Parts: sequence; C-alpha cells; structure tokens
Amino acid sequence: MKTMLAVATVLAGCGAADAERVTREAADMSSTPALSDVNDLIGTWRLEGEAGPCLIDLASDDAPLAIGSLAAPMMAVRVRRGCTELAGLGGWRPNPSGLDLNGADGFALATFERTGPDQYRSIDQRWRMTRG
Repeated sequence: MKTMLAVATVLAGCGAADAERVTREAADMSSTPALSDVNDLIGTWRLEGEAGPCLIDLASDDAPLAIGSLAAPMMAVRVRRGCTELAGLGGWRPNPSGLDLNGADGFALATFERTGPDQYRSIDQRWRMTRG
C-alpha cells in the first residue's frame, strides 16, 4: 500500500515517460525476493570445497561482531570439523538468494545461492553446501 501511495504521489507531478519509469521501478521493487527463512537454515550443514568436506552448525543466537565493525548483526556459526579454508568464520546471515558465511568483522567470506531443496553453491563455485 505504501508503495502504491508513493507511486501515485510521484506520478501526479511527472510526465508520461517519467510515470512509466516510476511504475516500472515500483514493480521491480515489489518483486525483490524475500530473505531466506532463518528457521529453514538453522542446523548442521556439510560444506564441500577444494580442501575437502567440513561440517558447520548454523545457529539462531547472535554472533559477536569485531569491535568497531559497521556490519549488520549476524547469527552464530560453529565449525564442527574442518573448514580450514574458511578460517576466521564468525557468523552467518540470510540473503535474498541464500545465505552468507561471514568473518568476525561481519563481512562475507562466502556467499551461497540456493540450487535446490537444502542445497546451495557459493557464487564463486568453490563450495557446495548440503544438509549434514
């Protein structure tokens, strides 16, 4: 409803070409994918990469951020076995296409896109992640 009111307000003061552009932009914004549901991601996951497999637990509790970090809050991640390639793993957060595994500074070490039910691939193609 707020989007429609904003569009109507802008449309009232513009020409036809501008009105069409604003309408298109509003439609694009309304079709932005929602974040993945945190509850669907919590649990044990198996990561497979160049250094072999490892296991991590995605938790729902908050992960501490490094002092001075301006990054958004993130949830805790616990390494169960391996994951030496992701040294400094500090937390995780959902994103519209899947999830990010973050360092203690809160910035992404690896970004994953969903490829199927309980299946993700890092956007750099170095990691696969499945339910563990």
